[in-house]
Amino acid sequence: MLAITSLLDAKHTALVNTIIQDFEKEFGLKQVQATPEPHVTYLTTDALDINLLKNYLERTSNCHRVFHIYTTGIGVFPGEHPVVYIPVLRTQPLNKFQSALFKDISKLSTETGNFSQPKIWLPHISLALGDTTLDLLTPMFKYLAQYDFNWEIPIDNLTIFKQSKDKKAFEIESEYAFANPILT
Repeated sequence: MLAITSLLDAKHTALVNTIIQDFEKEFGLKQVQATPEPHVTYLTTDALDINLLKNYLERTSNCHRVFHIYTTGIGVFPGEHPVVYIPVLRTQPLNKFQSALFKDISKLSTETGNFSQPKIWLPHISLALGDTTLDLLTPMFKYLAQYDFNWEIPIDNLTIFKQSKDKKAFEIESEYAFANPILT
């Protein structure tokens, strides 16, 4: 399985990594570190041909300018091991971008993730997942209350994450910078 993502800029990567490192020190949580860098995921895919996918992402990146995403608050995907995340607001440019990626990459794939469908996609930046417990939510939220999560983040890349051979982590397969660095 592959994930089509965008890495965050240096400033927001540092902020997210500080939280993730503090979660490990304070609560013993480290499973979110199975992904190499903080990011926003657009979709997951079982691509038929990774070279076709890479060519598509390179062409797409060459046609796009930097755009901004906006975050606010904290969210939780419930369950036995809740996922704690920073919600990314769905703006028209972000929706259009993700929808085009989904449409085009679906044609190159045997399968795309259920939650990648444009109507139900919920963009977010994960802070903790997999090794969380319900009992940890209250102290985690007390810790997170010190932060203002009203962020504006420039997005300037498309990045493929692939599962490691042992399927316990992800690694960066390739990264494509947007060709035009002018902010829109």
